[in-house]
Amino acid sequence: MFLPFLEANFPQLVESYRQRYASRAFLSQAYRKRLSQLMARLRQKYRIRRDYDCDSRRTHPPVLADAEQMNLAFGR
Repeated sequence: MFLPFLEANFPQLVESYRQRYASRAFLSQAYRKRLSQLMARLRQKYRIRRDYDCDSRRTHPPVLADAEQMNLAFGR
């Protein structure tokens, strides 16, 4: 699913991704660590919060008990 998207939109990246994921579905631990460190530096530099972290103090909008459930059936 992802490679066809790359082929259609970013053909210059396809070979690199094929090589990177040829023998496994995930990136190596070393590469993940490098990405994490890079993102940490960018978050600090640009003061980007990590709102995606689990935080039980965060509030969520209330769920309305009497709200109508959307129909997920297609073509009806």
